[in-house]
Amino acid sequence: MTFEELIIIEPRLGRLRDDFINRIQGIPKRWTRSGIWYKEFKPRMFGLVGVGAENPELKSCEVYDLVYEIFIDAIDAKQRRK
Repeated sequence: MTFEELIIIEPRLGRLRDDFINRIQGIPKRWTRSGIWYKEFKPRMFGLVGVGAENPELKSCEVYDLVYEIFIDAIDAKQRRK
């Protein structure tokens, strides 16, 4: 399953990703971007994917890992653009 397919199932994932990318724009330090992820956005992800998901289709570890990687990649992609 792709992230785009997951967004069709759970549109809040797309909004969460977009909110996160907008939030970390202009923040040069990776550790600061990571802190924003762990404090503000990862808790919001818990209700959408993995064991805390409301939708049974999204409760698997594989889905959780895929979504988690999308956010970590966003942190690292920002670093590579510097």
